[in-house]
Amino acid sequence: MGYHQQVLCLKDGNAMGALFTFRHSVLLSLSLLLSLLLPTAQAADDPAYDYLKSRQMRAITVEGTELPVLVRPWEGKNQHGAALIFADTGFGADAPGLVAFLRDGLSPLGWASISMTPPSNPPHPSFATAPEEVARAGDKQLSSPADKAMDKFSPQEWQQHVDTQLGFVEASLGQLDQIGAAYPGKRILVSMDRSAALLLQLLADGKVAPPDLLVIINPYSESPDFDERLPGLVAVQEVPVLDIQSPDGNRASLATASLRRANSAMKDAMAYRQLPLALNISEPDAWADVLSAIRGFAASVKAAPLN
Repeated sequence: MGYHQQVLCLKDGNAMGALFTFRHSVLLSLSLLLSLLLPTAQAADDPAYDYLKSRQMRAITVEGTELPVLVRPWEGKNQHGAALIFADTGFGADAPGLVAFLRDGLSPLGWASISMTPPSNPPHPSFATAPEEVARAGDKQLSSPADKAMDKFSPQEWQQHVDTQLGFVEASLGQLDQIGAAYPGKRILVSMDRSAALLLQLLADGKVAPPDLLVIINPYSESPDFDERLPGLVAVQEVPVLDIQSPDGNRASLATASLRRANSAMKDAMAYRQLPLALNISEPDAWADVLSAIRGFAASVKAAPLN
């Protein structure tokens, strides 16, 4: 059979069948190719990728700068509300250690976790000596006693740094309406170290909306004047306060721990509670104690009527 006869045969009998087979083969090849080139399309529904899906990256804009916010939605049937987490100043929203542990652990308990970007720390001071002063060695150049650390900043400079940080935190919380709207219910505010001091001041001044439960962990400030006010700031809070103090916390937070407890002694156990918990970074099992303490305190909060 010649070439002309083969074409006639296809036209007469098997043309449609051959065309269908050819198209099916092409589609199958394209499907296999796409499965190799686009594995993420299948991975999106793979339970193995739940870890990535649960950390939903959001962003807020504060003072013209876009800042990351990490959101972990509810898991399971419980949906109590959201927990806002502020790590220590100078760290990020994904700070390792206790912050990461709470961000993961609160979600299965029915509290969507919203991890904020904390404010930055003030710049390191420069103690430069003028050239003409070098020749005066030993001529009482140091006004501070030899056994006392040199002050980093003057009281005015400290106040300026604190005001900048307070403005940053206030603006950050003011940007959360849209993100938090997805998780209606109660609000837990978890703050650590220097960020805790800032939030205590903002809440006392009525600059931010009060949460249903405030958790402060090793609160302190590097500003001496601010640090002296901390016990009073804790006592005036009108929301329940869970005050967690670690034996290995900053010495400034350790110094005010007894005063914080004493100033709030008139409050009942559900309005203020101080717990000493070891939070050594080398012993992550201790972090579970913090989660358990928050869970226990929040049990009464979630049972209370909505404001």
